[in-house]
Amino acid sequence: MMRGLMFISQHLKTTSMVIFFLVIPFTNTFAEGIQWDSLSPEEQTMLHHLKQDWESFSPERKNNIDKGLQRWRNMDASAREKAQQRFQAWKTMPPERKQRLRKRFQKFKRLPNDVKEQIRKKYKWFQSLSEEQKQAVRKRWKNRKHVKERENIRKKWLSISPEEREDIRNKLKKMTPEERQRFRQNF
Repeated sequence: MMRGLMFISQHLKTTSMVIFFLVIPFTNTFAEGIQWDSLSPEEQTMLHHLKQDWESFSPERKNNIDKGLQRWRNMDASAREKAQQRFQAWKTMPPERKQRLRKRFQKFKRLPNDVKEQIRKKYKWFQSLSEEQKQAVRKRWKNRKHVKERENIRKKWLSISPEEREDIRNKLKKMTPEERQRFRQNF
């Protein structure tokens, strides 16, 4: 019996030591994110413009940057060129547009996986079209009646005061679907 207790006690000490030496060093890394000195010289060169602010970044942001580096390493030359073009476009984009895109991306991330997959397939299909075909699709979409109606409703909606909007929302909540449809047609 005593031997068994001693074995368990020793086993617990050993397990605790292993956990301490294997897990504790990594918890600090995860809590602080990736350290600048742990980046390879190539990575430091690529990220030299971030060095000054690196320590102020959240661990999540540092890890996202590291994921981006991993993706970059796996890209071929043409993919890298496209990525650089997108990055340059992003850098010159007005802040309001960036904010709209961030919101749209957050909205996309919340969609169910099957819906996201449908969107990705449609996007791939659209990207496979020639420029002329893309323009034709865009033109057809813009000419659709419901798009114009939506834009008109949106313009009207933005032209009224917040109090009036709240009043309309409350009225719409009390209406049947048919009444709401009629209201929207006459709005």
